[in-house]
Amino acid sequence: KTYDRRRASSVIQKITSPMPKEIIECMKQFKTWNFDSFLLNELTSNNPLSFFMQYIYQAYTLDDKLEIDRTKFKAFFCEAQDLYHKDNTYHNAIHASDVAQSVFYFLEKGDVNVVCGLDLLETISSLIG
Repeated sequence: KTYDRRRASSVIQKITSPMPKEIIECMKQFKTWNFDSFLLNELTSNNPLSFFMQYIYQAYTLDDKLEIDRTKFKAFFCEAQDLYHKDNTYHNAIHASDVAQSVFYFLEKGDVNVVCGLDLLETISSLIG
């Protein structure tokens, strides 16, 4: 599958635009085990991974701490999300965002990053992996 710059631009626009209340309410659940990736997918018009990783970018202030360019970060995850085959009922962008959220939960609530002595780069790598 090839990179669709127009699609990526539209996703980036959605991410940077003021978010609807429903998405904000859904994102408040990111740090809970009861997070609903399917709802995030629905609310974000099939862009769950891009929205979740944008949350990660902001939560860890990656622009300040790791000097990661926000536009490049967004573009990377728009591309990654776009490369998932939507017709695959399991390994898709919803699954990717669900796995990333589960890792985030254990890092944050289980203090896995503290117990394992992970620095910020290792923590972010865990979420991306």
